[in-house]
Amino acid sequence: MSTTLLRIIAAIVILVVVSLELVSCGWVKDTCGYPKNFIILKLDKKSKRVFIQSTVEEITDLVYAELLIREIDSYMQTCRSDWSNEYAVSFFTDRKYAGYHDDESLQPFILDGTWEKSYLAEFDKFVSTLVRFPMDPKRTQVDKVEL
Repeated sequence: MSTTLLRIIAAIVILVVVSLELVSCGWVKDTCGYPKNFIILKLDKKSKRVFIQSTVEEITDLVYAELLIREIDSYMQTCRSDWSNEYAVSFFTDRKYAGYHDDESLQPFILDGTWEKSYLAEFDKFVSTLVRFPMDPKRTQVDKVEL
């Protein structure tokens, strides 16, 4: 075998080993790849919840929010088909706020009110309901989203 061929084979082996290590350590978000039109901030496999980055403008515009949910649903059906129709989506403005109200690491943001402001919406696939601005009683809106 030529030296060039041996180097190519060695490079391929290294890439495979590194890829397997990244997946096993949880550093790769999803074997399905990254979605094109939205950003996954966090996946909670146990509770079947995906945390998505969004903006106030996107959530305020119901037509856009519904389109976004349809794209997320398509992705979930393809990449998380084992979650079936029993998943939820939480929309946050920033990765650092993505999580549950009782997460210990989020307590500083809970206490200063920034977590509530960042938590824009909640979608429950099982009942096809979108709750926009769930932490702001003056702005909270509940909408049925037909998929």
